Amino acid sequence: MTKRITIILILLSMTLLFALEPSKGAIGVHAGTSTGMGLSGLYSIDKSALQFTFFVLSTGVRDDNDSYTTFNMGLNYMVPLKEYRESRFYIKAGGAYYYQTEKEEFAQNWDTVHDYYLGVGPGFEFIPLRSLPELRFNVELPFTINKNKQIQMLVPAAGLYYHFL
Repeated sequence: MTKRITIILILLSMTLLFALEPSKGAIGVHAGTSTGMGLSGLYSIDKSALQFTFFVLSTGVRDDNDSYTTFNMGLNYMVPLKEYRESRFYIKAGGAYYYQTEKEEFAQNWDTVHDYYLGVGPGFEFIPLRSLPELRFNVELPFTINKNKQIQMLVPAAGLYYHFL
């Protein structure tokens, strides 16, 4: 129950933040290695923007005492390079943290994984439907580095946002 209340409070606080200055915010979903996966919010600062993404999933106890929890969050900074009437080209830099824990039926301990990824690369935002200019789609191709300092070349990311105009 407390997990649900926490998630509701986070969602409400994101919406209230954007309600303070409607033209500066957007809310949507995003998926990417260096950006995080899940619910996402954008907050504009002059022409640049901050992006925060998070997602929590917990199954509790399932199938004969198996349990699974995953959490991820990302924070990125976006700077536009070229803006057009219905699209823009930008560069993005930031990172994401992933936490996963699992306990199997007869195991004594939890298997826990902590991962983080850093990325920088280009992105493109456009309006998919001219009749709904508030809806924007983002496609990104950041160079990504994982916690083992291995470079993963051009891992794609994508997001769909509703902008408060």
